[in-house]
This record gives sequence, structure tokens and C-alpha cells, in this order.
Amino acid sequence: MSEVTFDWKSGIEEACLKLKGKERIGIQVPEGLKTKSHEIVTLVAKLTGAKVVLWGEPTYGACDLADRPLEEIGADALIHMGHLPMPYHSEFYAIPTFFVPVKHT
Repeated sequence: MSEVTFDWKSGIEEACLKLKGKERIGIQVPEGLKTKSHEIVTLVAKLTGAKVVLWGEPTYGACDLADRPLEEIGADALIHMGHLPMPYHSEFYAIPTFFVPVKHT
């Protein structure tokens, strides 16, 4: 049986270009990517120079963002992985939120 892999790096790199200058970035990942969390956090920190906070609670889609609790602990941006943004909701985000699609390969 072959290992399940996901393509997420290009999306992270693109999001990080927009996150230059941020001091603390929150990352929210779906359950299937939690085994890659250390690699994701390390890459974001390297590409942005920011402190990175991993939100460990389960996420149930783009309607279940951790933007408000991450803002409360000082995050000034959120990378939400694995889901697409919900149209017309960006005005309600507590902090700038970047959605990174994840593809099964």
C-alpha cells in the first residue's frame, strides 16, 4: 500500500510572501496534516522570520476559523490550511487570514 501524500508547500510559500513583516502567525491545519505540523511551522518561520503559533484544536472547515482566539494571544495573521475561503466572509475575519489549499497526490 502506498503512502498518502499531500501537496501543501507551494501554497505555504505563496502565503508567506504576503506575510512578510508579520510578527506572530497562527497556523490552523486539518487533522490529516497534523503529522506534518512541525515541518509546516518550521517552513513558515524560516520564510517569514515570524514567531509561529500552531492551533492544535480540530478544525471543521473554513467556517471554523481560529482567527479570534489567535488574535487574543497576539497573532497578527492566520494561515488556514486545507479549505477554501467562504465567499463574502473576509470582512469578518479578526486578523488577516490566508487560505492554503492542500491537494492529495
